[in-house]
Amino acid sequence: MLHQELERSADFQQCVVIGLAVLDVAAQQVAALAGLGADNGAPRALEAAGFSIRDVSGALWSRFDVDTPADLALLRLARQLPGVRALDPAVAAFLEGVQLPGGRPLAIPRLDEVLAVLGRRDAELVVAGRVPSSAFAYLEETAACRVRLYVEERGMRAAPGNDPRSLLADWVTANGATSLVERLAHLGDAVILDTRVIMAALAGTADPVAWPPHDERYASDFGDASTIGTAWLREFTAAAAASSVPFILGGHTLVSDGLRILADTAALGR
Repeated sequence: MLHQELERSADFQQCVVIGLAVLDVAAQQVAALAGLGADNGAPRALEAAGFSIRDVSGALWSRFDVDTPADLALLRLARQLPGVRALDPAVAAFLEGVQLPGGRPLAIPRLDEVLAVLGRRDAELVVAGRVPSSAFAYLEETAACRVRLYVEERGMRAAPGNDPRSLLADWVTANGATSLVERLAHLGDAVILDTRVIMAALAGTADPVAWPPHDERYASDFGDASTIGTAWLREFTAAAAASSVPFILGGHTLVSDGLRILADTAALGR
């Protein structure tokens, strides 16, 4: 199954691979990268070692990481957009042929409902999580609907010694996961949510090892609560899937370049 293929890449995910196109790189500067568990902290480490950092995060696709099956579903969706570079035929065939557990296609749940909201001037979209300012600006420019934005824990995995904090996670603790779904649904006509912020805050760490297991995160992204053992995540996923307001759940890619893909896809239908 797809999630098992991603699990096999777990050893790779513990490595940091960075290409440096500079001359006379001092050994201590390269050594600054030693011990990083992920590439998120590399810019801070290199800047502290003397490098000048230039932010190119506003460029299209610069924040698109394929970390989860839901990210692959976004990539599959993006293939139809004008100007998107054609994928390798083998990759394209994989995206079209792969199936989720239960024989379901690799597709974002309730996508058409969310796209309809993006295309309506009288609608409001709720977006929450680690949303970059460039992605929000693009969404504001492209989507017809109003956008209610709530940003938490940008740079969560890059800041050293960071203990994630989240008002959404506090709501889960105080009132329950179903109550949070109901509250978010009350605020708009559709919700796009970076659930990893809630996971990190409830676990008290930005280290994904302490979060709900990979399989449970991936199942939640596709609205399948049946295989989730973590109580709050199972309750949250079931409530979101059953909500009268469509929810799209995912990680950082969803609320960064994923927002661009969704906005552009909605614009094709207008």
